[in-house]
Amino acid sequence: MVSKDKFNTFWWQADEENIYTYVWDAAMYIADNQQYRSYGDLRHLRLYGNLPIAGLTANQYARAPSTSFSSDSRLTLNVVHSMVSTIVSKIMRNRPRPLFLTSGADYSMKRKAKLLNKFTQGLFYASDIYEVGEDVCRDACIFGTGFMKIYENDGNIVGERVFPHEILIDDAEAIYGTPRQAFQRKQVNREVLIGLYPEKEQEILSATMERDGSSTMAIATHVTVIEAWHLPSSRDSEDGRHSIVIDSVTLLDEPYNRPYFPFVSLRWSDRGMGYWGQGIAEQLTGLQIEINKMLKTIQISLHLCSIPKIFIERGSKVSKGHINNEIGGVIEYAGTAPIYKTANAVSPEMFLHLDRLYSRAYEIVGVSQLSASARKPSGIESGRALREFSDIESERFLAFGRAYEKMYLDAAKQMVNIARDIANEGKSDFSITAFSKDNLESIEWGDIDLAEDQYVMQIYPTALLPVTPAARLQTVEEMMRSGLLSREDGLALLDFPDIESVQSLENAAVEEIDMIIETIIEKGVYIAPEPFSNLALSMKKMNQAYIRARLDGVDEDRLGLMRRFVADSSSLMNEAMQAQQQQMMAQQMQAAQLQAQAQAANAPPQAEPSGVMSELAQMPGQELPS
Repeated sequence: MVSKDKFNTFWWQADEENIYTYVWDAAMYIADNQQYRSYGDLRHLRLYGNLPIAGLTANQYARAPSTSFSSDSRLTLNVVHSMVSTIVSKIMRNRPRPLFLTSGADYSMKRKAKLLNKFTQGLFYASDIYEVGEDVCRDACIFGTGFMKIYENDGNIVGERVFPHEILIDDAEAIYGTPRQAFQRKQVNREVLIGLYPEKEQEILSATMERDGSSTMAIATHVTVIEAWHLPSSRDSEDGRHSIVIDSVTLLDEPYNRPYFPFVSLRWSDRGMGYWGQGIAEQLTGLQIEINKMLKTIQISLHLCSIPKIFIERGSKVSKGHINNEIGGVIEYAGTAPIYKTANAVSPEMFLHLDRLYSRAYEIVGVSQLSASARKPSGIESGRALREFSDIESERFLAFGRAYEKMYLDAAKQMVNIARDIANEGKSDFSITAFSKDNLESIEWGDIDLAEDQYVMQIYPTALLPVTPAARLQTVEEMMRSGLLSREDGLALLDFPDIESVQSLENAAVEEIDMIIETIIEKGVYIAPEPFSNLALSMKKMNQAYIRARLDGVDEDRLGLMRRFVADSSSLMNEAMQAQQQQMMAQQMQAAQLQAQAQAANAPPQAEPSGVMSELAQMPGQELPS
């Protein structure tokens, strides 16, 4: 136990030399008072994983207790795992992306906002944040709250899953859900810790090895490390602090000026008070235990009572050797014939009650049993009906889906702030590789350094189109009826509903002129129009972009390139029109010649003179008599 005398001085007010003792004692005090959380997390992990683990620490999670669990205690109908897996699969279909928007900004700020979108997208993929987000989503469903830690490691921005039981937050301080201090208690390999802090090697070697109160020895030795944060009380206060300690020394101690902790959280369901959420495993604990009891009863009953029995009257002369499984066998007896009976091992009401409990578990969470088994409802065949069914079920998870999207929004905000700090520390060449328009683009932070008050952040999904083939076919039919798809494209998509491929071709002309405008304004590089481009659309969008660029104060040389593009496009259009006119005139002349030839071929032949008159007509200088 921790002495309360330690709290006469808050750990963030302690001197640097002895702060490790204050941080250690404060964290252990909270851990001692929150044993209920550790027991609850352990129980919920056992329910989900169907594993008889002994604890949540490095030396205990793979070790089963010797008495409390056996092979007979495994779950045979695990609704918790089924529910969590279904919800994680549904939620992870959507990969939210942050969108940075400016309001009333000039072109320079808009350009930086666009680059910031690409920059953040590159950060997401470089840190595998969607894969980490899947683990955090699963933790939220199992334990009630999941955590993702955002930090800088060797010049790279990292997103890391944090086990919920590692986070220590005082319940009394977090009654409104906004604590001012937080701790992370993590077990780190001793050699790895020495590599991070080589100047503290002797103190790390002398640190107490984590034993978890057991005699079990592990191959690797772990040291308990506590990382503590205290948020500044106000914007101008200097009481924010960040420390990393072990039980024998302070590894890191520095000021902390951010108004948030370096991790983002996700909760399955809020409790209405306090910091921690409620998970699916906790909501279904009672039902899962009752289901386990019912299954155990049914198992024992079937084992004892479901085997057929043979009743033979005492004194009857029946040879037991004749009782076998031979087809058409003969049993000799004298007296009363033997009677075969199979008892009703389990009452039908027991099976009905089991089915009722199983269905009620899905109703509580709001998951369809058909979704859990990856089947569609019978009678629902059309794509519209499938979409409606999916929407109705998704409304049950609307709050969790919004919290899931906000998690990525908060992660993007923290990543951008870390990138700004790295650049301010002298690493102005900090860059990220982003995937844009089928190309890899290296974006430097110096080109996109926007202050937080110059943009707003929004989130948008990336899975807007339906997934199932039936729903995609229904979408194709609707797009054909509305005129968004031609008949030829629609017929092709009905055979293979790859809607994205057709959309990419339809949007090619717009994307081309957008790329040209962006290149001219941002880089000052001229790209000439081509005869095969949509010149009318290109001139229209370039004219609009030119007016916007003038209002935004774009340099005159780049405005000149835009005017040059319009002039070149107009020349190409005039040349195309002249060529078309010449072609039309040539076609008209050819048609006139063909018509004249046809008329000449269809004209009646003239009669020729005969006899003396014919001879006179052929003589030169002679005139025929009148």
